[in-house]
Amino acid sequence: MSPPDPRALAARLWARWRAVPVAFALDLWGMDLSPGQISVMRSVARSRRVAVRSGHKNGKSTVSAVLALWRAICFPGSQIILTAPTERTVEHALWKEVKSLLSRAKLPLGGKIYKSAKGGVTWDNGTLIQGRVASKPEAFQGISGDVFYILDEASGIDSSIIEIADTSPMGKVLLISNPTKLIGKFFDIFDQNLPGWEKVHLSSLELAAQNTLKNGRFRWPGLANSSWLSGLKEQYGENSAYWRVRVLGEFDYLSGEKALFSAEKVKTMSEGWRQPLPSDGKLEIGIDPGGLKDCTSIVWRRGLFASESWEHNDPSGNSSAVIEHLKNLIRYEGVGPGEIVIRVDNSNMAGNAIIQSIIDWKDKRITIERISYSQSPASESHGMIRDSLWLSFSEWVGKGGKVPYDRDLIQLCNAVTYETNAKEKLVVMSKKDMKKVLRRSPDHADAMCLACYDPSLFRGPQKPRPDLAQIQAFYGRR
Repeated sequence: MSPPDPRALAARLWARWRAVPVAFALDLWGMDLSPGQISVMRSVARSRRVAVRSGHKNGKSTVSAVLALWRAICFPGSQIILTAPTERTVEHALWKEVKSLLSRAKLPLGGKIYKSAKGGVTWDNGTLIQGRVASKPEAFQGISGDVFYILDEASGIDSSIIEIADTSPMGKVLLISNPTKLIGKFFDIFDQNLPGWEKVHLSSLELAAQNTLKNGRFRWPGLANSSWLSGLKEQYGENSAYWRVRVLGEFDYLSGEKALFSAEKVKTMSEGWRQPLPSDGKLEIGIDPGGLKDCTSIVWRRGLFASESWEHNDPSGNSSAVIEHLKNLIRYEGVGPGEIVIRVDNSNMAGNAIIQSIIDWKDKRITIERISYSQSPASESHGMIRDSLWLSFSEWVGKGGKVPYDRDLIQLCNAVTYETNAKEKLVVMSKKDMKKVLRRSPDHADAMCLACYDPSLFRGPQKPRPDLAQIQAFYGRR
């Protein structure tokens, strides 16, 4: 019998690796992979888009590095981009692990290895593995072809970068992260169960139960184990946000101590909203006038139901379309008993023009409330009137207020935070930071706050100033 053809054996081995990345890890490094690591590898092999939410010590860096090399060796010509929010993670976690695997492989894998992740490792057939910090979307534009993006700490990566990574129909995307933020693409994939993504959950609690001790050594050294778990339980407790996120691998819907809207509020604020809205009772209208760059937004509400936002943009500053819409709104919705309250942000000329038009109507049912950022807040504990508006909106939602489903509004409410400043005043996230979240001006949200504003919530006898824990409890953060 003739000896086996080495080339045929190599071809069969390569085909096996290409189909089964777990076999690639076993044959080249003799790895004893955890069930979670195996699950991630199988998901990446069969799906183009995979998102993994994980607790600590599940071997995320190792599985990412193995998959990067698997793609490079088994799919010649591939480009593999390793990225994370910080240079430290790219260089000292992902790239360090790739270099370590290259040096320890049982077979030579070739390639020219550079010192830093920016240089990465390249092969003569055009294959490359390269690291980039996920700081600016521009750094990821212009990459095309067979690209495999591995995004570590994806919960902290801007949604625009994830969307760029997802544009190559020939490539793959792996998002892997502790679920640290209730905002962004990574959160949406799980929270909204977005189609087209294979979703994997890795619990450190489950892994620790499987990581058994034998002869004084855990089966998977360095991964979650009972000893590590006991230390965290004593330090943080099983009911802590740290435990939920870093151990269970769950989004922390129950906490968010500086979140203006609890995650539960955000999840339920659109549930039960219906059309038509109630026709009886006070009609309250919020108008956020636009400038040269922003839209004018109008929202109205009755009781616990708010309308969709009507938006209009006219760079010329002509407010005739806004006035016409407002007339129609009052004509059709301002019927029946009950007064009409119109709150207008009169911080610019457009707001003053709208107010003057309303005055000219001489409709005795209408009360105009001018809201200027220079006026006093509704409570001594608030920094500015803008803070009062947002805090009032949060209270209205907490009382059961319903808004129509609006992805931008929900995204913003998930992100809005508050703090106490040096003067012990409650201060809500700045409009500048809100623009960063939405990548546009939050005009519709400002109009919603105006429509839902109720300063009476904060009136009453002045009490001694509460400490931070009392403030958080008052606004429903705990």
